[in-house]
Amino acid sequence: MTTFNQMVDDVLVYLRSFTRDQELSTHLVESLTASALTVQVNDASLISRGRIEIDDEVMWVDSVDRANNTIAFAPYGRGMDGTTAITHASLSRLIVQPLYSRQMVKDTINQILGGLGNQLFAVDTATLTANPRTVSYDLPASTQRVLNVLAGDFTTFGDSEYVRRWKFDPQSTVSDTGKSLYVYDPTMTGMTMNVTFFRSPVQLGNGDSFEDTLLPGTCYDVIVLGAAARLMSTATSYLASTRAIEPGSLDKQVDPNQITQQSRYLFTLFQQRLEEEKVQLLHSYVTRTHYTG
Repeated sequence: MTTFNQMVDDVLVYLRSFTRDQELSTHLVESLTASALTVQVNDASLISRGRIEIDDEVMWVDSVDRANNTIAFAPYGRGMDGTTAITHASLSRLIVQPLYSRQMVKDTINQILGGLGNQLFAVDTATLTANPRTVSYDLPASTQRVLNVLAGDFTTFGDSEYVRRWKFDPQSTVSDTGKSLYVYDPTMTGMTMNVTFFRSPVQLGNGDSFEDTLLPGTCYDVIVLGAAARLMSTATSYLASTRAIEPGSLDKQVDPNQITQQSRYLFTLFQQRLEEEKVQLLHSYVTRTHYTG
């Protein structure tokens, strides 16, 4: 099971592979509470005034005491750039001037997941309880396309079978969710109906894993490539001119267009893999033949 944090690590691996100088880092030698404005580190000589990152929190260092290996944060320096001030354990890694903060990478991954739209669907299911007195059933608001409806169960009503007469209304006025399923086949009271449907991928939060997106496992690299390409395309001019790798020239600045070429390379890989996954998904989940009335 691949966690959200592991996804972030994989995106950062792509980004670091295109940079010449890597981030400096040291570690805490004591715990840092969520409200503390000073902390002792292992080697303060590596740190200067500016941004640092510990775990998922970005902080602003206001001063450095190199003699005592202590750093002090500005009054506004905890939980910067949309991150949250939290407690950090002793020995936690401290990154100096991070190329891309972990929170930025997480936000970008979710932007890619949210922007797939109708290109790459996630597969989800809903369980309905049959009522012979109605033909209309509410579906989740996330439903975009119904693939099949399987009715019955093995314990009470015998073998399950696919419903042949149903219709999906994506703009329903009779459903609280705005999505309705109309079932015209005869049903029995209490019978279970399992609906398989396409929806947008689920965005991730801390503690989630890639499986929570509801995308097939083979789509993992699609999301990682998409996030890396987007982050590379938004790199600052400083990153473009001083940190990008140009073959055979590790000791001089490079053409700023080099970073654009690297971003396009990643984006091309992303598009290629996206097309492959779209075809595979459509072949794996075919809407079963049914009647709409």
